[in-house]
Amino acid sequence: MNPTLFNTMCMSLALSVAAASTTSAADIVAASGQQVSPTRAKAMSDFKATNTQSNFSNHIDGSIGRVYGKAFSTGPSTQISARNFINQHIDMWGLTTNELIEKGPFADGHHTQLIGYMPEVDAYKFTGHYYTQVKEGVPVFRSKLVLLVRNQENNPLVLASSQLYDLSNFQLGAQAINAPINQGRIIEVAAKAFNNAIVELDSTDRVIFAGVDTAPAAPRLADVSTVHINGFEKYLIVTDAATGEIIYQENLIHTVDISGNASALASDGPGSDNCELEVMQPLPYLSVGVVGGNSVFTDVNGDFTIPHGGTNAVTVDATLTGQWFSVTDNFNSAMSESVLATPPGPADLLFNSANASQNARAQVNAYIEANRVRDFVIAANPAYPQMQQNQFPIHVNQSGGLCPGNAWYDGSSINFCLSGGGSPNTAWSSVVHHEYGHHLVAVAGSGQGQYGEGMGDVMSTIILDDNRLGLGFFGSCNSSLRNADNNIQYPCGDAAHTCGQLISGCVWETREVLVVTQPANYTQILNFLAVNAILVHTGSTITPQITIDWLTLDDDDANIGNGTPHYAEIAAGFGAHNMDAPALTLVEITPIGLPDFVNPAGGTTIAAEFTNVAGVLDPSTPTLMVNTGSGFQPIAMTLAGGSTFEADFPTSTCGTQVSYYFTANDSNGLAQTSPVNAPASTYSTISATQAPLVAFDDNFESNQGWSVSGDSTSASTGRWERAIPTGAGVRADPATDFDGSGRAYITGNGGPDSNTDVDVDETILTSPVMDASGASVISYARWFNNAGNAAIDDRFYVQVSDNAGSTWTALETVGVNDPESNGGWFVKQFALSDVAGFTPNTQFRIRFIAEDIINGSIVEAGVDAVTLRVIDCSSCPADLTGDGILDFFDVSAFLSAFSAGNPSADFTGDGIFNFFDVSAFLSAFSAGCP
Repeated sequence: MNPTLFNTMCMSLALSVAAASTTSAADIVAASGQQVSPTRAKAMSDFKATNTQSNFSNHIDGSIGRVYGKAFSTGPSTQISARNFINQHIDMWGLTTNELIEKGPFADGHHTQLIGYMPEVDAYKFTGHYYTQVKEGVPVFRSKLVLLVRNQENNPLVLASSQLYDLSNFQLGAQAINAPINQGRIIEVAAKAFNNAIVELDSTDRVIFAGVDTAPAAPRLADVSTVHINGFEKYLIVTDAATGEIIYQENLIHTVDISGNASALASDGPGSDNCELEVMQPLPYLSVGVVGGNSVFTDVNGDFTIPHGGTNAVTVDATLTGQWFSVTDNFNSAMSESVLATPPGPADLLFNSANASQNARAQVNAYIEANRVRDFVIAANPAYPQMQQNQFPIHVNQSGGLCPGNAWYDGSSINFCLSGGGSPNTAWSSVVHHEYGHHLVAVAGSGQGQYGEGMGDVMSTIILDDNRLGLGFFGSCNSSLRNADNNIQYPCGDAAHTCGQLISGCVWETREVLVVTQPANYTQILNFLAVNAILVHTGSTITPQITIDWLTLDDDDANIGNGTPHYAEIAAGFGAHNMDAPALTLVEITPIGLPDFVNPAGGTTIAAEFTNVAGVLDPSTPTLMVNTGSGFQPIAMTLAGGSTFEADFPTSTCGTQVSYYFTANDSNGLAQTSPVNAPASTYSTISATQAPLVAFDDNFESNQGWSVSGDSTSASTGRWERAIPTGAGVRADPATDFDGSGRAYITGNGGPDSNTDVDVDETILTSPVMDASGASVISYARWFNNAGNAAIDDRFYVQVSDNAGSTWTALETVGVNDPESNGGWFVKQFALSDVAGFTPNTQFRIRFIAEDIINGSIVEAGVDAVTLRVIDCSSCPADLTGDGILDFFDVSAFLSAFSAGNPSADFTGDGIFNFFDVSAFLSAFSAGCP
């Protein structure tokens, strides 16, 4: 090529790039008229595209449980920051903005909650904004969205904690909503369900029931009621509004459920009265008064000053009733003490001075320890819900119902038993902390279950700084009821009390590391994290999402990806129980445009940003790893300016697939890749001289000739059918199609409670015959979920044929241990020329096979967005005039196309017109024509 001509081209192209750069990316998006995707999958994809350092943690049913990582919304106030996120991204849960109301799960319904008190600055670190899901004005049972916003400049939103349900296919109607609640029927149904019990109805509210926690159910209109059974038991029941059927019930009495020991005047430690010494301890916040005169509350040390006129002797008295708690002895009258004193005193009151009975020890011990745990909560968050509730009831020395050998929280009081039958009196330190822990979980709007049991234990573990829970319950002072120093691992499928030790184990392991790294304030750190984490928890189970909650609360810069002040300790503690912390982003690698195709002659330039996050980039290590068919080969990337590095793709065979990923090391030699799990996952493109042409495109909105086969007798359910999914994703099936058009091919389409999965054989979906002559690429989106019931032992097969289906060649198999065999839409692309033994021609077909061969697993599959593209490998890409000659007129044509934003100038195929297209054109021009 003439050097002068080449230099002139470069100058002209640079000027064109500068002119084009005045149009912003925002302008381009606005001009495109793009709409918010109607599908959850697309909405999640859109979110990730603009929030590359944010991530999702899903509930076991696949719905989003947490959105976390680097801040993903801002605003002039915490409320606007939260609302901005809802307006832009609530469709990730399948909701619309009018299906959320500002209502928290607290008793008074408040929806703004201060979280994370920092006493050193007398301020709160976070504000939580709480929302309840509604459908046609009816609240959804146990629904909850918590948006945690940091109280700092721009109010960054750093965590979305959710229990929301996709009800887009569920309709109520005014007649159903306005139907009266049949309380008589609810009482009748409850009486039968509880063996002809005597039932008293406390309250009833109308709701939509769509399941609880990780067990979603077919949505229906329902009534939620609190009922007393036989005067003692207390249950929450949910009944079908139409039939009266009980569809969910929950015992509101949360017990220790095991024999224990007794407490003393003030047991100085975690054990019962036979294990600990009784020492004099203050009675904080106690109501003390002059008989016939004024009264005051003691301070935290038990000190008080009562305003009084005169110098005559007066009687000062008190019972175990304080500002925050009142003690009722169900066996005897509550203790009282009085003293005759002459002003100014002292007027000292000593309760249980004789220390001669379990009844007195139980009263005083319960009062002291209840105030102790409340003070613990207030230290972590003075705004914690219902901590200003006056005279919360404590019942000691119970003898009926669940006694002996129990303690319980019933939703409105904590209760402890007299000794008897070999069981001790249960009112002592760790037991009181545990039961009040249930109250903390309840007033924060979370579920109980294993989480409630575990957090009750956590309160005692941190307050007493002791791993033993219920020391002395079995009579021996060397044994305890439970132990936070344990090896229970996630997931735990045992009883709630056993699985609760999973979270106490995580906390204790974290404590063991913090004792070394933060010896002066490890208790305060644990206190802050544990208490405030309750406010953002959803459901009643213990999952690694709690680890995310702790890290987010601990974080100090609105991005947990670069670590938190105590990331190492939390990661070690929770990781010891398979509750792993999300990996740190050492160096964030962000590709700058992913090319749809690369030039077979090589020279297509790709760039990426390498940004220091939790590590420092070693600038000699950014590398593009490329596989053109002979394994991955490294190509060193060079610094293009700032933190941008670039490299050129090597030569490749036109029509083949090119896989690639980026890698780099930090200054400590630790590797970082993009995608993060490369080379297990990679980016891919096609070797082509120009954008492939679409030869076949099917979103299944019309019938383009697909056929369904398989064993029609045994595979009586779950056969492939073209439909709009209606199963709501409840039973391993996709809740929506992939591309948002509406329809997809799915294996059996039924309601959320239907049994339409593939059963006992295989179902086959076969395409019509297509023309795949020459170099062709097939792409599709697939869903495969091989879940539950029995062994996970089934597979999903994709096969292609070059003789219209007479014989078949394997394209891919999704195996039993494949991470993509648990649901979710995944897009796949294959160059047919890369398939061994396959000849691309006019007789191309593809088929998808979902099997359920052994042990009756739940198997659901889906296929959508099938596209066949054909690549012209005979063309000369730089010959834009089409005359077979590369000259100035091709340069002029490129400049015109570039300025106009014409796709013919998009030589990188990334949809963006910039310097890289110029570089790719120059490389193609220099390479010449075949």
